[in-house]
Amino acid sequence: MQAYLNKFVSIRSVFGLAMLVVLLTAAFQWRNSEMTRFAAGRDAAPLDGSFDGYSMDEAQALFDTLGSDGRTFYALSELSLDVLFPLVYGAWLVIGMWLVWGAPWRFIFAGVVVIACAADLVENGLIAYMALTYSDESQPMMYVANLATLTKWSFLALAVAGLVLGLILKYALRWCNR
Repeated sequence: MQAYLNKFVSIRSVFGLAMLVVLLTAAFQWRNSEMTRFAAGRDAAPLDGSFDGYSMDEAQALFDTLGSDGRTFYALSELSLDVLFPLVYGAWLVIGMWLVWGAPWRFIFAGVVVIACAADLVENGLIAYMALTYSDESQPMMYVANLATLTKWSFLALAVAGLVLGLILKYALRWCNR
């Protein structure tokens, strides 16, 4: 399997995926401005962008503010942009780990990235479902979506820290020892 993965691991693939991350980030900026438009200029920050999670009241307030068309738009973005993004940033981070870490650390950090991406996909699916089926009643599924959000951000922070540490250990220390 490692030989198979090594075919895809290159600086070229890192830069290509980085460009996709930048393009998708720009698409999220557009999505966020559209959500603000649906909310008639009021705050309509997406739930999945909250680093410290969100309460049931905050989620309901967002869904109420967006209205029916805004909730449909949000759900469609969760099922398109927000499905593609974890796959792209996940591949980018795993390839980065592969380039800076040796075994067994590359596998450990790749596992951290996979957990972050899986949590992100669960979160996005649940938010899309709740946006499409929203009513004024409480949705206990929001607690699971919030837990997925917190898991995503925690494991993503750990993955980025691992990548930065790997870069420091591989390149900066090598440069200092010249």
